[in-house]
Amino acid sequence: LSYRPQKWVRWLGPVLTYETSYNEDQSPVAQAPDTPRKLRRVQNTAAREISGAIRLRQIFKKKEEDKPTRASPRRPNLPGGANRGRTPPGEGDGQEGAGAEGAEGSGAGEEAGAEGGSSGPSLSGIYNGFVSFANTFGDLRFSYRDDRSSRFSRVSDRPHILYQFGVRDLDRSLLVPVEGTGGAGLIEDNTSEAFTSTFDTSWQPSGSFYVDFAWSQSIAKTSVTGSRNKTFTTTFPDLSLNFEGLENRAFLKRFTRSSSLNSSYRRSVRQSGALPRLGEAPPPGERNWFDSETVSHDFAPLAAWRATWHNGINTTLTIDRSKNSDASEFRDAVSTTETTVSNVRLNGRYSFSAPRGVSFLGRRIRFSSDLTLNLDLNRGENKTVESTTQLTTGQITTATRSHTKNLGITPRATYNFSRKLQGSLDISYQRRQDLQRDRTDTTISVALEALIQF
Repeated sequence: LSYRPQKWVRWLGPVLTYETSYNEDQSPVAQAPDTPRKLRRVQNTAAREISGAIRLRQIFKKKEEDKPTRASPRRPNLPGGANRGRTPPGEGDGQEGAGAEGAEGSGAGEEAGAEGGSSGPSLSGIYNGFVSFANTFGDLRFSYRDDRSSRFSRVSDRPHILYQFGVRDLDRSLLVPVEGTGGAGLIEDNTSEAFTSTFDTSWQPSGSFYVDFAWSQSIAKTSVTGSRNKTFTTTFPDLSLNFEGLENRAFLKRFTRSSSLNSSYRRSVRQSGALPRLGEAPPPGERNWFDSETVSHDFAPLAAWRATWHNGINTTLTIDRSKNSDASEFRDAVSTTETTVSNVRLNGRYSFSAPRGVSFLGRRIRFSSDLTLNLDLNRGENKTVESTTQLTTGQITTATRSHTKNLGITPRATYNFSRKLQGSLDISYQRRQDLQRDRTDTTISVALEALIQF
């Protein structure tokens, strides 16, 4: 089912979605030899989602500027700005026309205007400024999704209709345990729940600069035959900064035709652990439910500069940084693994077309040929450090597990003589330096490819 309200919340643009499915199996495969009762296997999957977008530009619309019409033509400016701040005779309130009385009224109006001018900005000016600021934001998009699934065997009777539609949980009194297990043994008892919330928008204060912002959170719970686990993931902040039109700057205007700069940052925290079994008391404290935590910091990219130069060369300089910390608790110790990855890449591309046509035996043979040259330079470093903290003594042991540096140079040439004849030449130089093992590996490869279509 999907529903889009229109009348009262059109500015919100909500979409309500509901999906569900129910399966029931009473075949001989679902029966058990330890009980004469008629058993069945049941399964339900349901998803509920609400999403929408708050359109600020529809809520706060800018007023169109007053344009001159035939009924109210624009007044010409008098020399020296004589009509600036004044009202022509016959157009002011309380004036009966031109003359001395009009002049006196005009003078009084000037004095009143001078006194009123010092009272500060008007409410309409404040509101117009707020509307202009609100219009710099894009749509405020949001969503919430609830996914649930369950699968049970050894069910003695058909579940309630609300379970079949995914509205409520299964009545566990319908489950028939295996004999001799004390009422706790079940062949299949699986449930899972996932709750996901997202929000994103954009902000563009100028024509050449804009920011993308996003937030997301998910909670996942699983239960397999009484063993319960939970995973909590939050991504915040998730930012992307974009600068365009850098070719108009003085230091790039002479050399580039187009240029842009991009940078982004994302932080993600993932916590997971085992929950108490049904009927067990939870551990004391709110943070004691998880036994592992992963924190990621990603600058992908930290900076990315793209430029098209006047001579036709396209270049891209990308700098990436990331740091991942994985902490897990085992018995009386906490093990933490930190991985740091950095990468710098420079890519250049240039393509041109050869002169079309050639003379052969007095005749002109026409064809088109294109040549594209690429150069890719890559420099990276990867380091993993593991530390162990003893909870009883507080002793910390640190060791470097791996530390490598990579260098790659890959030139490539692609030649298209025609649609039916193409060729390419690839040369690759890769160097990997293992600082932990004091070992260096170098690989050089050459690849030649030709394609002829008949």
